[in-house]
Amino acid sequence: MALLGRKFSFFGKNKASAPKDTRPPTIPLPCLLVRFDIEKCNDEGSYGFRCCSLLLDAVDPEELEATILFYGDSDKTLAGLENVFIIAIASRDDDRLKNSIRPLLLKNAALMDHCAEPPVELKSSSTEPLIMCGVVKNGLLADGESQMAAELRRRAKRS
Repeated sequence: MALLGRKFSFFGKNKASAPKDTRPPTIPLPCLLVRFDIEKCNDEGSYGFRCCSLLLDAVDPEELEATILFYGDSDKTLAGLENVFIIAIASRDDDRLKNSIRPLLLKNAALMDHCAEPPVELKSSSTEPLIMCGVVKNGLLADGESQMAAELRRRAKRS
């Protein structure tokens, strides 16, 4: 069917592609996005704190040294399309993210049991609307007052 000189189909044959995301990245570095299912993490109070705890059970803070941590609800969660909380681990060293940290995340059964699909994504950058928690230095978050910083401090006191 032609409409004003353009082809048009009610059955999706000539469907326009989705617009590309042109927002500047909130994380302009390579990063791992760990995607948690909020429903699975909300059983013990704050799902954000539970997700931080699960991540730190899977990856020793020493492995996170010099990475930058971010967290928050996914863009699609804020739009009402999913129910996912993300913790992002950013580093200039994408090889470290891919070959050291990612395998630790994927082999941790407790973490995987609480994740959404896909559970862990390696990205060259991200436009997810996440809040920076801080830089991991000596097992703690520098200038961090987030739930992640509190969990790292608690774990440091135990050891």
